[in-house]
Amino acid sequence: MNRGMIASGYVRAIFSYAGKKGQADSLEDYFTTLSVIWRKTPMLEEAIVCPVLAPSVKKELLQVASGAGNDETFNRVLDLVFRNKRESFLLWIALHYEKICKESKQKVDVYLTTAVALDQDTLEQLSGTIANFLHRTAIVHTIVDPDLIGGYQLEWDTYRYDGSIRKSLQQIKKQLTSNYDRTVKNK
Repeated sequence: MNRGMIASGYVRAIFSYAGKKGQADSLEDYFTTLSVIWRKTPMLEEAIVCPVLAPSVKKELLQVASGAGNDETFNRVLDLVFRNKRESFLLWIALHYEKICKESKQKVDVYLTTAVALDQDTLEQLSGTIANFLHRTAIVHTIVDPDLIGGYQLEWDTYRYDGSIRKSLQQIKKQLTSNYDRTVKNK
């Protein structure tokens, strides 16, 4: 079995349990914090999968990293994961849990890359347009990349739209070089 399938099974059970306890949102916050810390701190993963460290020490590390402290629901989730020796799947579980929570709230992360920073009014207008297009609430994350020259790139879920001037220039260059290559070969 792959990590995604295993994590998905755990997440469905965790989401159902947390929903019944009215803790789905707080658990989402803990998992979001944990996934950010996990990716920024490679030593955390090393500690969690280390066979020498006791599970109680690992759980304490995760409680601190997630900001959950002694939250009962989060601790029951950790107990389940450690009892089944699935601690190496925790990042996958955290990421998938975030995704399921957003889907249940009809939210989507959208990454908007532009050549220059956008003013707040323009950003709000674009956020509304994106939300209408996707039929979901868009959580827009902005990135400034001067190499785009102009235009924008949008990424959400598994989709990417590139409306940048850089992309247009690359396509023109590709067409010109392929036409030139064909012309030279035909002579």
